[in-house]
Amino acid sequence: MIYLLKSTACLGILLLVYLLFLEKEKMHRFNRLYLLGSIVFSFVVPLISFSVTAETLPLLQADYFVIGEEPLSAVITQASPSPVAAPVVTGNIVPFTMIVYALVTLVLLTRFVRNLYRVLSGAWRNKTVPYRGAKLVLMNERTASYSFLHYVFINGEAYANNGIEEEIITHELTHVRQKHSWDVIFIELLQAVLWFNPLLIFYKKAIQLNHEYLADEAVIRTYADVPAYQLLLLDKTCSESASLFTSNFNYSITKKRLIMMTKNYNRVTALLKKITLVPVFAITLIVFSAKEMLAQQTKPNKVQDQKKVAEEIAPAIVPNPPYPPGSGASQEELNEYNAIIDKNITVTKHGHKTLPQVSPGERARMVIIYKHMNNAQRGLARAVFWKKPTPNPPKHPTAEQFEDFKNADLYGVWIGSKKISNEELNNYKAEDFGRADVSRLHYTEEMKKNIMKKFNLTKMYKYQVDLYKTEDAEHDYKQQLASPPEYLMFRVSIEGDRHVLRVVK
Repeated sequence: MIYLLKSTACLGILLLVYLLFLEKEKMHRFNRLYLLGSIVFSFVVPLISFSVTAETLPLLQADYFVIGEEPLSAVITQASPSPVAAPVVTGNIVPFTMIVYALVTLVLLTRFVRNLYRVLSGAWRNKTVPYRGAKLVLMNERTASYSFLHYVFINGEAYANNGIEEEIITHELTHVRQKHSWDVIFIELLQAVLWFNPLLIFYKKAIQLNHEYLADEAVIRTYADVPAYQLLLLDKTCSESASLFTSNFNYSITKKRLIMMTKNYNRVTALLKKITLVPVFAITLIVFSAKEMLAQQTKPNKVQDQKKVAEEIAPAIVPNPPYPPGSGASQEELNEYNAIIDKNITVTKHGHKTLPQVSPGERARMVIIYKHMNNAQRGLARAVFWKKPTPNPPKHPTAEQFEDFKNADLYGVWIGSKKISNEELNNYKAEDFGRADVSRLHYTEEMKKNIMKKFNLTKMYKYQVDLYKTEDAEHDYKQQLASPPEYLMFRVSIEGDRHVLRVVK
């Protein structure tokens, strides 16, 4: 969704720039490149990622680690307000949306293929005549002249009687030689797949109008008689369109074409406008590209400081290590350890890195190297071992504790992954919940403001309470008992600033 919003916003900005500053300028070849390039740029730029260096800040402290059903995804971060619950997505919404999208896309692609076949079948059914690198299709029915791919469709009887003006044939040949049909096919396919994006309709109209400008320019350059060609266009405006894909005469754009023919090309103005586009693209690239925040790089003369930070990080990252720290792994061992990680890393559809599979042999080798690592090396390690503590059986909060949780000045309350108001606890009783996790929050003033704004709070609470309904707590407890006692956890780390643990069994 973020990708679609970014690409759509970028499309809109670049289209607005075109309509305001470029459409009325007589630089049609450049405008063609601009329109097509803007579409490609808008869909590519959100995929571009830049690393942004930031000051290293102290870690946000957490008083406990929750072992959940996933089975664990603990985040220690100072960059984003914590804790913020993930939204609950109803199981049927996403599949239904995908089904609707797939059906509409299938219908539009079917229509695209049908229209394509309808145009090409006209060339296959009728007589064709080679003409200046193209093929004239002599149609039996009465039709306006139009072109598609390397075909120029004209009325056969009019052609036999020399009733087709040379200017009209030159106009259509220009469409063929400059391969305008491929532009239209490209935008039609995009519309079929991204049918929910209305901006593509405006891009299509702009591209087709620019095609007419280019063809008119070729005719005027060849015959050098603007008034005669304008009269000819006016005479042809009543001709009907033959297809969605074809270039033809259309009354709605004839006026703009007639005006454009009388304009003069101003080289200075055109150059200035082209130069102005450079900062436009630069700004959109900066605004709509992805940003990866990195901590400030440690300078070579501060290696000791980096080790000190790693020593401090290690206990927070691994609160219950299965092995005592060793005297230190060699560089060769660390390289081997990281090579195993790099070999097995995959990226999920949400962009998260994870280790979904590590072979028993590779895992055993990682354990050996991990045992050799000291605290500093473990603090910098991208994958760490963590021993799961003995799970606690479900336990109801006491009536006194439950009553305390209703105090909004002290507690922020979540049920499962949903934030609720403290007053909503009046709809429950202590026996409804089989587990209550309470944690003291440590936050900066900026984080405090963000949390208060997000949840519309007048006063910030000091503790977070995560309540789990009895049946959910019992289910989690059984899963924890059945799971192995040790996990290999992959850590995506932004040096000293953000640490995300993801579990691999």
